[in-house]
Amino acid sequence: MNLLILSAGLGTRLRPITNKIPKPALPILNVPMIFWNTIYFEQSNFKNQIVNTFHLEEVLRNKLSSFEHNFIFSSDGKEVLGTGGGISNNEDVLITSSHFWTINGDGFFLCDENFVQLAEARHMESKALCTLVVCEHPGVGVQFGGVWVDSNERIISIGKTKPKEASKGYHFTGFRILSSDIFNHLPKRGPHELFDTLNPLIQSGHKIEFLKVTGDFFETGNEKDFINTNQTMIEFIKNKKYQTIINKVLKKYSPNSKLNPQEFLIKFETANAPKDLFCDDRLRIFEKTHFEGFFISGKNVTVRESCDLKNVVILDNTDIPAHSNFSDSIIY
Repeated sequence: MNLLILSAGLGTRLRPITNKIPKPALPILNVPMIFWNTIYFEQSNFKNQIVNTFHLEEVLRNKLSSFEHNFIFSSDGKEVLGTGGGISNNEDVLITSSHFWTINGDGFFLCDENFVQLAEARHMESKALCTLVVCEHPGVGVQFGGVWVDSNERIISIGKTKPKEASKGYHFTGFRILSSDIFNHLPKRGPHELFDTLNPLIQSGHKIEFLKVTGDFFETGNEKDFINTNQTMIEFIKNKKYQTIINKVLKKYSPNSKLNPQEFLIKFETANAPKDLFCDDRLRIFEKTHFEGFFISGKNVTVRESCDLKNVVILDNTDIPAHSNFSDSIIY
């Protein structure tokens, strides 16, 4: 099989930070989002792992270069091609296997199930054109579109509007398998969304399957949600939720990061200590700095004296000037 990691988006709702750093490279607990998605394929023997790019292409390459990976980078060119266009743009590589995965490089989904093997088995057994990995989510039909199914659990449409005949809607996690036959239906060039191709195919009787899994999908499209996701991840570590997958990611991609390391906590006066500190061991904090809530720090971070920080995510190689005041912020 081959793998295509869709990573060309502009990340507009996360501006201004995404004017400098593409969203797939932004960290959840000090690990770029893209790796939280590829970790599920550690046991997969892919011919090629392609990252399609457009926005800040060189920045994305450079941000990922310090991590172990086997990515091939492929540019959308002069315009964002969308999911369908990005797939068509890489047809020459993807078609070398009868089936291939596509995943969203800027999404965030946690699951303890071995859904990769389960989805592949479902896809092959059903001889589907496409198999979507879905989960339940309260935002379906309100905050998000849905994968809408009838009373027999057959997909009848994919989109924002719930059809009258739909009995339930599931949330698409960003993971899907496609048969190489999809290239008989996709436009050969230009911008295109895959779901715009799939919906007519569903109506004409082509087999579009799904695998429902248990997991948590996080909205990370704006600064508030991105910060809340990092905070929730701290709670998951404390409560040992998704312990296997979180430990696997941190061990591989951020082995020096720890939650509430005593060697740092003993430096704080009780009144000034953060509720939760997640940091790399290369953190430097000057005196008279006051913390509230949580504090997440990447590599080579310096916090100068007399800062006031509350619920912050600090990216690698950041030097925070003295007397700074940040609350509910990404600092870079």
